[in-house]
Amino acid sequence: MKNKKSQSKGNDAEEYRLVYSSDPQPKAVAAVETSYSGPITPAIRMERSGRSGKTVTVLAKLPAHETLLKDLCAFLKRSLGSGGSFAVVEGQGVIEIQGDRREQVPALIEQYRNKK
Repeated sequence: MKNKKSQSKGNDAEEYRLVYSSDPQPKAVAAVETSYSGPITPAIRMERSGRSGKTVTVLAKLPAHETLLKDLCAFLKRSLGSGGSFAVVEGQGVIEIQGDRREQVPALIEQYRNKK
């Protein structure tokens, strides 16, 4: 009995992979800034308007550093056990966490600073 992969006639991405390349110039990879060392002092507020009555905690006036926002948002979501998102709005970073977490967020930001 033959294997199904040996019977297929298409060029499947799973079946074929590059093993050797004779290209003398490897592709250049853009440098990505991975760490942020400046201060983190957000303005923390609760919002309910425009969200069908759902409460979110908004951390505004954060640095517009994509890696920092991604890491801090993931840390807060994991620590608080809730959902959230981040974005850069008008040159400033904004993190939204579901629920009213205004009392817990400042201690977690301090913990995040000490962790780094």
